[in-house]
Amino acid sequence: WYDQDGAFEIQKNPYSISNQNKDTKDKVLRQVVPQWPIIWTNPWAGPTTYFGPMEFFSRMNLQVSIDILLEDHAKVWFGPYGDGVDEAMIIVDSKSGMWEFGPQKGDGVDFALHTWHTLSFIMCEDKQVVSLDGKLISSINLHASKPWYLKFKMSKYVYMAFNNLRLDHIPDKPTLSYHSYAEFLK
Repeated sequence: WYDQDGAFEIQKNPYSISNQNKDTKDKVLRQVVPQWPIIWTNPWAGPTTYFGPMEFFSRMNLQVSIDILLEDHAKVWFGPYGDGVDEAMIIVDSKSGMWEFGPQKGDGVDFALHTWHTLSFIMCEDKQVVSLDGKLISSINLHASKPWYLKFKMSKYVYMAFNNLRLDHIPDKPTLSYHSYAEFLK
């Protein structure tokens, strides 16, 4: 992985997990700069982290999930990034509860501050599904046959952390309905 305009550090987990059910380990990857730094690339990007290489994800059917905790409101982008797959990236606004996934938009997402949330998506060659805390948000049909890598981005510099990045290969190309995908995500 590598950061672009981010200030993520591996730190001892500073968050109490007594009231949460997440399997947070002793350390987290934490955004530690709460203000815009002097940067040398796109000054509007916000903290961004990429996981790759691109070829690793080429034509793989994967379920990808990550645990996220925000200390202040921000928009969060998470998902595949690369030629032809950018539309399969989920955008969640923690303050308004609005979300975007490809051409679809909605609201009503509960992304409370100071709470661990699991953002998950399934990326197959012709179907993509996204969920938050095990609840289906949406699905789209995007033909994604080119290599891609993971991108995690925030709209501004706030204290936050992520943990438990999981990549699970889906053995066979699923031919499931929308509702079957929802069950598959559980």
